Amino acid sequence: MPYYLSFQYSAIQKTILRHHRLWWMAGTSLTLSRLNEIDLPDIAGKNRGKVLVAGGGKFTVKFEAQQDAQQCLEETKKLVATTLPMLEFQACLGEGDNLKQAWEKGKNDSPGLREQIQSQKAGFRGYGLTFNPHLQRCDECGEYPAVAGKGISQGEKKPEICSLCYEMGSASRIDKNSLTGNMTTLEKIYSRYFEKKQEHLPAEIPANFEDLFQKSDNEDKGRKRMAVWASDINNMNDKVPVWLAQDEDKIKETFDEVKQIFIDSTVNALINTGFSPVSRDNGKKYLPFRIIVAGGDDLCLVMDEKYVLDFATNLSKAVNEALAGLADDHPLNISWIEARKSDIRKRDPQRMIKPTEPYGFGASFVVTPVHSPFSRLHALGELLMNEAKEKTGRKANSVNWRIIGDEADVSSELLKFEKPVFIEPGSERPADWSGLDLSDYQALCARHKLSNSQVQQLAAWLFAYSGQPDALEKQIIKRASSEHDKNYSCLLLEEKFREKSADNGPGKLIPARLATFLELMSLPGSKRNE
Repeated sequence: MPYYLSFQYSAIQKTILRHHRLWWMAGTSLTLSRLNEIDLPDIAGKNRGKVLVAGGGKFTVKFEAQQDAQQCLEETKKLVATTLPMLEFQACLGEGDNLKQAWEKGKNDSPGLREQIQSQKAGFRGYGLTFNPHLQRCDECGEYPAVAGKGISQGEKKPEICSLCYEMGSASRIDKNSLTGNMTTLEKIYSRYFEKKQEHLPAEIPANFEDLFQKSDNEDKGRKRMAVWASDINNMNDKVPVWLAQDEDKIKETFDEVKQIFIDSTVNALINTGFSPVSRDNGKKYLPFRIIVAGGDDLCLVMDEKYVLDFATNLSKAVNEALAGLADDHPLNISWIEARKSDIRKRDPQRMIKPTEPYGFGASFVVTPVHSPFSRLHALGELLMNEAKEKTGRKANSVNWRIIGDEADVSSELLKFEKPVFIEPGSERPADWSGLDLSDYQALCARHKLSNSQVQQLAAWLFAYSGQPDALEKQIIKRASSEHDKNYSCLLLEEKFREKSADNGPGKLIPARLATFLELMSLPGSKRNE
């Protein structure tokens, strides 16, 4: 009877966001991906195992001999515990005629893989390390002993760091010339990007936040704000069980096909966004973006704020085009999935199986000064992304955002905004949805020209006349007669800023829509700023 090894990671985000350095987060994420997609499958192969799942924080292997399964389990736990000692994980073995049987129930009614995993999650997770107090602690994390001779250059300062920080710093520096052979999902994205953008080959992949921005003569006083992007594909929970229910020989191939679609979509979005390498004072050029997480259907990257609106639009287009072009027998094709669900219903009429929901992604971006604590930004991004998913009913690609920072921002808890928004028109909407799409706002930013002082003036009126659209309109009309402020008249004539009127006359202004327009206009990547 076959044996199955099930290995899962817990608290992945907590591990990656343990420290706020870009090189730490990028290096830890890439190390984790390499463990899951390359190193652990290598261990399984050496122990005569067949990999079924390797990605998205899960690793499942089939063995014919218990001794091979046990050996692989021990080697896997040792490698993960020594590579990332702070990472929480669960690992167990199960026996069954197939994966489903081993997952649900063990031999002689012993706990199956599912029950073992849940039991481990409820108990002690991860490994703790201690060290003698008289040893010098790492200058970066302060958690492990510093190692003499190991450091990360920071101008004239070269702090002594622990082996873990040193390894993560090394892992974060991707050599674009070595992006060949067996690569992680993240490395495949960079490899394809450079393959299609040969003119960017001289550019380095940034490992520090400052390298996202052009060096200025007075950099300390210059505006350096980054956008932290996070996105996640909707409605995957009703599809993964169908893929796992296939013959075991097809499971890994299926997940590889699914992963490739998301790799292609991300690459195409990056290509079409038109990133321009930046020059730094060390004489090097860098890409103005850095991917932190790219595994399964999750994506997290940082970029110069001026690119984030175009990236949102391009990712939406790339995902929609990829899904529209799926072959009939592709495992992501909803018709293919529904056919498999129909077979399951015939075999088990009592089993409740929900209809397959459409694809799409929920996303968020947070615009912030470059040295803001990243873990807080990521937590905020997760909340915004979940809000985008919930409020749009997971119907299509949507995005939510928050702009934090300098005095030029009009974002505030005191103003009501029209967000989240769908990114593109044409897809299904909830029955009570009446908001504009991100593409509508982009068009408005391109069509209406306002100075910074006018943006601030309109924002002040929105504060002063909160909940009073008629009073707000009277104030704008009063100022629109001025030669200096005559472009206010164009705002008053814009139908998209008004409610629909039953008598075909001008409806009331929608203050939340006007506030959203002003907020997006404040971004240097809006069409108004080109």
